[in-house]
Amino acid sequence: MYARRSGILDSAASRKTLSALTFNVTLPCFLFVSIAAAINSSTSAVARLAPLPLAAFAFVLTGASLGYLVAKITNVRRKDVAAAVIVSSALGNSNNLPVVLAQAIAQYAPQLLGSDDSEQIERQCVAYVGAYLSAFSFLLWSAAPVALRAKDEYHRVDDDDNNDDDDAAATSTGEAVAAAAEVELATVASTGALADMERQTTTATRSPINDTDEERSQRELLPTSTRRPSADITSTGLSPSFNATSSWAASCRSRLPKLPPWVGQAFAPPVLSVLFAVACGLIPAFHKHVIANGGELHVFFAAVTTIGQAAIPISVMLLGAGLAKGPTFRVIKLSTCICIAVARLIVLPMIALGILVTIENLFPNVVPSDPTYRFVFLLQSCTPTANNIIIIATIYADEEVATAIAAAMFTQYCLAPFTLTANLSVFLAYVSR
Repeated sequence: MYARRSGILDSAASRKTLSALTFNVTLPCFLFVSIAAAINSSTSAVARLAPLPLAAFAFVLTGASLGYLVAKITNVRRKDVAAAVIVSSALGNSNNLPVVLAQAIAQYAPQLLGSDDSEQIERQCVAYVGAYLSAFSFLLWSAAPVALRAKDEYHRVDDDDNNDDDDAAATSTGEAVAAAAEVELATVASTGALADMERQTTTATRSPINDTDEERSQRELLPTSTRRPSADITSTGLSPSFNATSSWAASCRSRLPKLPPWVGQAFAPPVLSVLFAVACGLIPAFHKHVIANGGELHVFFAAVTTIGQAAIPISVMLLGAGLAKGPTFRVIKLSTCICIAVARLIVLPMIALGILVTIENLFPNVVPSDPTYRFVFLLQSCTPTANNIIIIATIYADEEVATAIAAAMFTQYCLAPFTLTANLSVFLAYVSR
């Protein structure tokens, strides 16, 4: 907030640059370190951690469904704001906040998680959170950018809804006048362009052989770049054979199928970092020579860890910059923000608890009986919207969408101390029974 108010992060360009730094450098390093250290190559370990990535898909899909209902119930008419509502409801803070909360419980009340060894519980929490992030990070950095790129096809939410019809009529009249003016200007411009093309064609088709001696002598004095092209060169300065090749290549490109937007996002730096971390974590030699403290290449892993430690502070700075001037409910209504908070902080944790109880009753061997494991499973469902959503909105969406997400996050973080306390009490009572 201080950086925003003092002018350091006041411009959108500075915040976009800082977001790009996090997106391309610090966050991939953080994800790589967290996930690679949590993955184990043994079959039993993979089977033990498998429910957590599946839970990430289930929680994101459930949260997105709740966000869609919130957008419909609160009558969100802008497509980009509706996408922001869905993303804010679907993607929670799944890395730093769960780790901090789990470590605090492990330090002050480890008996609630079934052990007196607080250090072992902390290591288990980090490993379980990393397993959850292996799927959640892929969803976050591939689905969210595509969703937040939705174009606005509706008018903005105004304070006085009674003026919507007048504003729409005035807008339609202004657009009609502007369209008529553009047609008239286009007609004049096209007439002039045709005359210019005719003169250029006449000039370009003249052969140097037909020039007079005076014209040839003047042309010799001109620089090479300003001379008229010869008869065997087209008006574009390229040979006919080259132009034919270019036309053939353009024709081939036009026949290629257009890939959906999420394909490009699937190769974003954070997603590639997650995939690379999973691949490295499955190699036993990588754990021995790189991750282990006595490994020959541990110095490189330590360097990546140091760079990754800047990811969370930068994301918190960007969140504070978005909230420095206070939440604004011009783009998104306060009632919509409250509904997002209820869906994200109250309804989704109840659904997650119901899912866990159902799985344990119907399939008792799927979820391990470890209290720490089950606690992390439930903890991932009750956190507010992820801070990284601000980074994604800053890079891929406009300023208004980022402002709407910041307002929704502000509402959630105001209610989170109360909802987190209640949810954690219920979760600890269930897993420690």
